[in-house]
Amino acid sequence: MGVASSSPGGGGNGNGNGNGASSSMSSRLEHEHARPQMAPSSAETLPVTVTGAANSDLAKDTSAWEHLPANSASATPTSTSDAAANALMARLCGANSVSLGEADAAYWTQLLSYAGDAAASMTSAEARILVHSHIARLVANNLETANLVKLVAVASDALLACLSSIQEDTPPPAPLLRRAVGALFITRHLVLGLIEHAASPEAVMGHLCDSPNAYASGERSALTCASTLDKYLRSLVAALGAQTPTDATTASAIRVLRYEGVMGLISASATQLYTPLHLSITEMDHGGGAYLAGSPITERLVAIREMRAPLIEALLTLYCDGALQPPAPSPSMWRRRRDDADTAIATHSLAMACASLLLILLQYTPPPPPSMLSPRQSQGPITPRTPRSARRAAASPFLSALTLCQDEASYPPSLPAETMERQAAGVPRISFERVYRACTTNLDTEQGTMLLYALSHHNPAFLDHVLSQSALDELVVPILALLYRGGVSTSSSSSTTTTSSSSSSSPSMATSTTPSALTTISTHHTYLLLIILLILSQDTSFQVNLHTTRILASTDLRWFADRSISPRNLRLGSLTVIVLCRIAKMHIAPPATRDLYLLTNALAVLTNLAPHFAHLDAYASQSIVGLFEAMAKRYRMLLARTQDDDESSPRDDGGAPDSSPASPKTAKRSAYLEIEVSEHYLRIVLELLNAVASESLERNPEMAYVMLYKSEVFETFAAASSEMARMEARMRGGSMAAEALGDGAGCENGGAHPQFRNLLGNLFAVIRFFTRRLEGDDNDGEMSTSASALLVKVEAACRSWQPNILSDVHQTSYQYEEEPPKAHAEYFVPYVWRLARNAVDQTKSYFDTDRIGLYAVDTVPKSF
Repeated sequence: MGVASSSPGGGGNGNGNGNGASSSMSSRLEHEHARPQMAPSSAETLPVTVTGAANSDLAKDTSAWEHLPANSASATPTSTSDAAANALMARLCGANSVSLGEADAAYWTQLLSYAGDAAASMTSAEARILVHSHIARLVANNLETANLVKLVAVASDALLACLSSIQEDTPPPAPLLRRAVGALFITRHLVLGLIEHAASPEAVMGHLCDSPNAYASGERSALTCASTLDKYLRSLVAALGAQTPTDATTASAIRVLRYEGVMGLISASATQLYTPLHLSITEMDHGGGAYLAGSPITERLVAIREMRAPLIEALLTLYCDGALQPPAPSPSMWRRRRDDADTAIATHSLAMACASLLLILLQYTPPPPPSMLSPRQSQGPITPRTPRSARRAAASPFLSALTLCQDEASYPPSLPAETMERQAAGVPRISFERVYRACTTNLDTEQGTMLLYALSHHNPAFLDHVLSQSALDELVVPILALLYRGGVSTSSSSSTTTTSSSSSSSPSMATSTTPSALTTISTHHTYLLLIILLILSQDTSFQVNLHTTRILASTDLRWFADRSISPRNLRLGSLTVIVLCRIAKMHIAPPATRDLYLLTNALAVLTNLAPHFAHLDAYASQSIVGLFEAMAKRYRMLLARTQDDDESSPRDDGGAPDSSPASPKTAKRSAYLEIEVSEHYLRIVLELLNAVASESLERNPEMAYVMLYKSEVFETFAAASSEMARMEARMRGGSMAAEALGDGAGCENGGAHPQFRNLLGNLFAVIRFFTRRLEGDDNDGEMSTSASALLVKVEAACRSWQPNILSDVHQTSYQYEEEPPKAHAEYFVPYVWRLARNAVDQTKSYFDTDRIGLYAVDTVPKSF
């Protein structure tokens, strides 16, 4: 893709031995006269003798980095107590201003060269100790010296000089690349330290303004003081989106540069990580909207509209580049010391870091313009009523851009000017096929699943691309395998499934249990996978294609440990039904061990698919009826327990009601509430069975056979629901009202609970129809009892099935809807930061664990 380099002042001279990109900053920063010489002589060229092909991972990038010639002026770091390192850092953080002119050019060269070597040799813990030993002095002195923003300006020039060389298809000189990486490395560590030690997010912005003193004194605003930071962000985005050089060694070094850039943007967003969630989110207009407090640096990035599209394009491209490659064989991304205990980071890690950064940006919602808010907003935590325009302004800008993302395969190649115009309008363009392949290849990673969810839910064009795939099994089978591994969930979700008649219950807390032979996945991961299936199941073509797709004979189904199933003659629809029924069955248990969110959404997917069920095998059909049987059994148990409590409870003596948690009345109320929950889900399954009976029974003889075989399950439930109806009548109108209902015996659905009467009546009509057909087909007057003979007769009866004999029952379809913005943010923001921390800080030595306030660190599941 083209490079959108719109930073002011040009893009550098690109000759490999000249100055940086621009000298326009000299009028904005104090004590500066001219740019230091950032590039070495052209005699210092990048070596090309390095092991690895063009698609080498970042571990091989490290090998290339080791061969880069060290600058004679640099101090090779050996430890955090290195005297030269401390001297360089002490000057940057000290009380004296460092000039951007020729007088201090040698210092900048030394500092960045040293930092470039440190990036290749220091562990995260060592770099943190070195930088943070000086950060207090930087905070104390920088408002006077402005040294940090000068470092940002130097880093911008180094990046733009590299970009200029890349655009001319000339490998950037090795020392220039080294110093550019060093500039990004030291800048991100200093910015992270500043975020951790500054008094407030506003104070962080003050240190990064062109004139920190003027900003601190209120003379100038962040908007008019942030030109240097803006230029840095523009150059960083341009570097991430630049065309990768064809030279393998240069490409490896550029990947290192990009990793530092992505890490820098994640670090700059850490204000959110260190802020307690309840202080980060402000709800507006009674749940109509919410905005999320974040880093002032992130706010600057979001505020520059023309950077949104190129950054999304760059991050998705880099994610695809890494995610579609096999994992790196080498254990680390950088050249590490032999005794280094850091967890391996390879090519895949750059992809995961890019995905994590994009997910952070997608969740970020800036505050609306002050003019749209009530004056009370500044007086305390009062929630103001805001107009609809303000709520639209509070939407995530990056999420809005992702929604507009286009498939580059649907458009002819555009000229650079057209690309810049499209990007300026906030419309990214990326290969949907590459993104789809990258996400589906990495469904076992939560970043890949989260990206697939975000794109499928928010971008209709991408969802159409997913639904147009001919090989549905390549997506659905991995999802089902992961859902099978998900087991019983352990936490709550921020999203709900809504129907035309009712909304899903809030998810409950439960304990995770999975087959010991399988590696579990996190609850969040399970939710996302099930939501993706729910989104897909809303489309009619998916419902049909799922049941016409045969699973390849070579498909590995050994992950399904409940029983042996063979892919031979197995359709994707049957496997989907089996796994979803298993999930639902696991969550009809008592409240302490179930998750109603998973139960609701599993049933929602099944209900959406039911009208188009086709060729369900015996196991899938048994799973559906078996699910109803298990629910009905629990319903009868709850009903019997309630009746026992009624008989054993003492009569009311007229005293004050006992509302203690262990009182009989409280227990009775809980029991009735549990019955109501059970009835709600029983009704959903009955509606599912009715949808099969009215729309797809003729295509599913195995289903008709199982309903006949298990007819007593429905009769027993009808009797139980009839008893519940009489109990309710007694509570409302006494014994006469209960007697009027009768006992329901021998009348199938006649005495059933009113809410089940029509639903059960249709199922009994199905049973009567097939029973008569089987009896009529037997010429000897005796029905054959062999299963195969009965199935043949059922298949013949299915061809003459007449659904018009059924009563009209409203068919419910389900759609996925996110919860209100505040609840959505409360769930997803901590989640994506957990993913980011896992991706870029696996040793837990980069971010300050003690300062993390967004979530409780000690409660993070191991799968994170």
